[in-house]
Amino acid sequence: MEIEAIKKTLHKLEKLMYGYNFEVTFGIEVFVNCYSYEDFAIQLKTVYPEATPNEISPVIISKEELLKDLVECLEYRGDDGAGLILDELQDKTLKDEQAKYLQFIEKFLSQSIHIYAYPNSKGIPGYPVWWDYRYLILSKDGKALFTYGSSSD
Repeated sequence: MEIEAIKKTLHKLEKLMYGYNFEVTFGIEVFVNCYSYEDFAIQLKTVYPEATPNEISPVIISKEELLKDLVECLEYRGDDGAGLILDELQDKTLKDEQAKYLQFIEKFLSQSIHIYAYPNSKGIPGYPVWWDYRYLILSKDGKALFTYGSSSD
């Protein structure tokens, strides 16, 4: 799956995960010629000018930590005050789209050299209330995948 196709998948997820007093924001970017965090920081600023990658220290994490967090966020359904109420068909459709996203991420992970949690939402789209994440995956071939998500009311 190419980057434009996964961006369409994330757009579908935003629509499918829109609920009662609940909405999500997802994003993903692929950068080339990124062999270090410093290379990534320069390129991130071209897409998200308000981001402050030089003011933070990214946190190295494991593949297992990243996948566990992504799955927990994607499976979050909220409560009676805010969240998703899905019938069986809606739930299946949602899970199918979520699986496409996770498969895309896993493809990158198989070639990764470093996985980072990016611990700052400044300048990155979304408004975190219940959950949020921002991850950077650097691969051996100089590609960098940056993905983020958040849920709000």
